[in-house]
Amino acid sequence: MLKKSEKAARAASSVHVDADITDDDVELSIDMRMQSDGKRAAGSISSDGQTVQVRVLDQAVYFKRDRDFWVDAANAEAAELFTGKWVKGRTVDRQETAGLREKGTEDPGTLYVAQSDKPYPLLVVPDDEAEGQAAFSEWDEAVDVTAPPEDQVVDIDELRQ
Repeated sequence: MLKKSEKAARAASSVHVDADITDDDVELSIDMRMQSDGKRAAGSISSDGQTVQVRVLDQAVYFKRDRDFWVDAANAEAAELFTGKWVKGRTVDRQETAGLREKGTEDPGTLYVAQSDKPYPLLVVPDDEAEGQAAFSEWDEAVDVTAPPEDQVVDIDELRQ
């Protein structure tokens, strides 16, 4: 029955996630409607009394937070600019990206690729319970390497003579 349930979930075109989780005194609430291809989603995520409204449309992510959040996260000027507005973007290292997902993989994740003339991979983020991420930067930049000072080097080839 578990295999049939997994197959049905993978074949679904969309899902509504409504979750309330408490772990180590942290309360998390999720109310999101999502397409399974990851191109469209809308809803909210709340944690410790703070709520973020989220919308995903193709490669753009929009989010809206309250004034208190912006004052705490940045400053009063940022709060004036962002309060009541949707903030758009998904940037990696200040570059606009496109999130790509390979269908049918056992370990799903998202690869964020630069939306530029050279679509270099910039970030890999796992979607499952795995933690962490892998970032790639400084593409096409010269790598400057110098040998350590000679008095700090032991040459193994010389020891064999």
